[in-house]
Amino acid sequence: MCKFLIENGADVEEVAPLALEDDDVYKCTPLESILQRCEQQEYAERFLSFRDLLAAGADPTNGALAVCLEGNEEFDYLKLILDNPIPFVELEARDIDGNTPLLRAADFAATRSDSWRILNSLLTSGANIYARSLNDANCIQVLVRNLFDFPGADRYLEVQTCLVLLIQAGADVHAFDEKGISIFDIAYRDCPGLCSAYLGDIWDSVLSICGYDIREARKGFHRVAAYRTFGNDCVAYTREKFELLWDGREKLCPYYNDPVIWCPFSVSPSGSCPYGGTRQVCPGPERELLSKEEPLRCRHCCPGGVADFEPDESEKGECEGAGFVEDELGKGAMYGGDSIAN
Repeated sequence: MCKFLIENGADVEEVAPLALEDDDVYKCTPLESILQRCEQQEYAERFLSFRDLLAAGADPTNGALAVCLEGNEEFDYLKLILDNPIPFVELEARDIDGNTPLLRAADFAATRSDSWRILNSLLTSGANIYARSLNDANCIQVLVRNLFDFPGADRYLEVQTCLVLLIQAGADVHAFDEKGISIFDIAYRDCPGLCSAYLGDIWDSVLSICGYDIREARKGFHRVAAYRTFGNDCVAYTREKFELLWDGREKLCPYYNDPVIWCPFSVSPSGSCPYGGTRQVCPGPERELLSKEEPLRCRHCCPGGVADFEPDESEKGECEGAGFVEDELGKGAMYGGDSIAN
């Protein structure tokens, strides 16, 4: 039907209102309309219509490209756009937020099930791995900054493989944004998911795969063992997810046996900080090189120490963080146990 309409003079760029499921009305081009109506047409019919519109000169940069970069199950359509002999897409062009297609894809990488294929396809097509956002963040920083919500249960490894892909393609792991914040600051200092360790754990697993020394990378930052569940394992970070990140590489993780707190300077089987640190930032020799600000911590999840805020009741989950014992001063002192491996 679409091909018939095109052959009989239909305007492939006409912007028309589209009624969505919530009764909202959205104006879009025919290409974008196909993507928005994904539940109302058979896949084969939609795919052929999309291909015919592109062949007739429809411009995918008028909404369709953004949908492909942000949505789920849109990879086949993105491939059609990138392989289109009509060069509509400029891989260095900036969208309304100042992002190139690669940066936009990285921005949504944690929410899609085919992120690796999308990023890889963009890189294969010539996307600039060194592109920076408006706040001077590179693609890794953009991706990591958007991991403050737990990825879906099937996306932990997807996020891991995306980060490995970007690093192996040349993205700088030591990059700083315009405020002087590094990827390590984001992964190790901040308190994602109300103090879950998952962001730092994912970053450590990625660095290990790419050949970096975790002890060197984490200098100045502790790993605090904390897991979070919200009654729904699909949006939780659990010990099982942690093990999934290190599957087959367990011996390369220096804190695999979950000491309550692990310090990169530690030579103790317990992993305890030789400088007496009990928070995410180590008070050791690297401390002067770091910002004086401590990362935010919540009373509900962070074991030990002084917390900065109390989460809303709706945000509280079942905290699986390790416990702490009272020292002689009455303050929370971390204890990893004598049997914990280095």
